[in-house]
Amino acid sequence: SAVETEVPQANMQVGGRDGTEVSEAGGGVIAWDDATVGRIPLTTAAPQIPDTSSVRGGCTVRVTFTLEASGLVSSPRTVEGSGDTALDAAVLEAVRTWRFTAAPGAAPGNGRVTFECEQS
Repeated sequence: SAVETEVPQANMQVGGRDGTEVSEAGGGVIAWDDATVGRIPLTTAAPQIPDTSSVRGGCTVRVTFTLEASGLVSSPRTVEGSGDTALDAAVLEAVRTWRFTAAPGAAPGNGRVTFECEQS
């Protein structure tokens, strides 16, 4: 069964892709490649959309990352960008700051998350 934890809604919608196990993040879902990896998010700040962003209308940024046993995120990587380098960098920076409950001795696991944004 899925693991779901309420996380305060942020200024950017976050939605995950299908996965074995999910956790909520920034009002959305993180999909985990392995059901034993998903842990409770402690901090999942949403990206701050840069004022200089050239994206108009909606955008999607898909990110993969590794969750270490310490609860820290490593190796965040954009797998689908918005077309705006500054916005994509802001998403990666936000994911780098995420923290989860630690699981000493656990193997690192992979997660993925999709950020949907609206710009006017």
